[in-house]
Amino acid sequence: MSQSIQTHPVHIHDCDSCTYLGTIRSQDREGEVADLYTCGNNWQSQTVIARYSDHGPDYSSVPLFMLQTNGYPLKDIMEAYNRVK
Repeated sequence: MSQSIQTHPVHIHDCDSCTYLGTIRSQDREGEVADLYTCGNNWQSQTVIARYSDHGPDYSSVPLFMLQTNGYPLKDIMEAYNRVK
């Protein structure tokens, strides 16, 4: 598991329902940092998120249940998944 480099988010995230998981040096975008989140109430609706900037659409997200069965090629998303499970 990658070590968190922050104890609070670097980027603005506008969802009050999300839980912050940590900030890491991105493994998918060289030279950037990613704030990791999870959002949702149960396993089937829960999503993991990697936010890369304050710009609204600059993030990756995947439903948690898909990662459990299929894995995912983006390392930042898998890092968020590993922090939730």
